[in-house]
Amino acid sequence: MDVDLLEKNSNNLAEYFNCIEKKTASLFAASAAMGAYIAGADEDTVSKFRLFGNKLGTAYQIVDDMLEYTSTVNNKESIHMSPSLVDIYRQDMADSKAIEKTREIVEQLVSEAHEIVDHFPPSQSQNRLHEITNYATKGLFPEVGTGKC
Repeated sequence: MDVDLLEKNSNNLAEYFNCIEKKTASLFAASAAMGAYIAGADEDTVSKFRLFGNKLGTAYQIVDDMLEYTSTVNNKESIHMSPSLVDIYRQDMADSKAIEKTREIVEQLVSEAHEIVDHFPPSQSQNRLHEITNYATKGLFPEVGTGKC
């Protein structure tokens, strides 16, 4: 799917987010929902976990694409470069602004994931979900939280 977007030379937001939705976000959402089902959660809780997984998966994929774009992952090389949100934003703004705008999108998604987790009763599990959310996004790309890219 990533290569198709590059071959079409189609760096538009709707297609980018559609690609994430069909891959990484849906995988994270399904995983979170299945965990809730297995634990015996009711439908409302399962829906919250599904939405949490979607937000986390989307943020994760944007950070992963941004890491590829900025080449900050140790020796990470892809056979095909994936289009990134930074690439899309660079069509209309300077590189530094595109990186900042992408960082803001990640921050928003992470915030939304944390808000969903905050609906669950306070517990060690809730704390772990917050930690996982940060680790899988900001922890992979520490500059996301500091504005340094």
